[in-house]
Amino acid sequence: SFEKSPPVSLSVSLMFDWTTGIGINPRLNFIRSPVVIWDKCMSIVSQGLAHANAFHSMVRVVEGNADTLFMNAASELKKAAGTFLHAANVELPKWIVETTQKEVFPETSSSVCEGLATFCLAEAQQMAIAKALTKDKATP
Repeated sequence: SFEKSPPVSLSVSLMFDWTTGIGINPRLNFIRSPVVIWDKCMSIVSQGLAHANAFHSMVRVVEGNADTLFMNAASELKKAAGTFLHAANVELPKWIVETTQKEVFPETSSSVCEGLATFCLAEAQQMAIAKALTKDKATP
């Protein structure tokens, strides 16, 4: 049975190779790290990118009520910004470790995540301005 089996241990620590889906030469360069948590960080950033992508998909299909479009688009952008800020301020600072290479992927850099958050918030503000400008076209 499992309880009677001897304990298992590793003679060397495991090393994981990570690659990026964004940036220059995605999926061509790798970093090596003993920390599996990079997968969590990259997943969180991917979630933020999915919210930003939802915004861009909404804007391409401009049909129906513009107010609803602007509100939904701004909501997705705020979710994206919050996700990026969570990665930058909570997750990444906990797990930054030395890698065998000096290169760091965009989604593992707090400053890049903060920049993405700022960009998303700026786009959300554009949605608020667009909503205000289209609200009453008769008024100059």
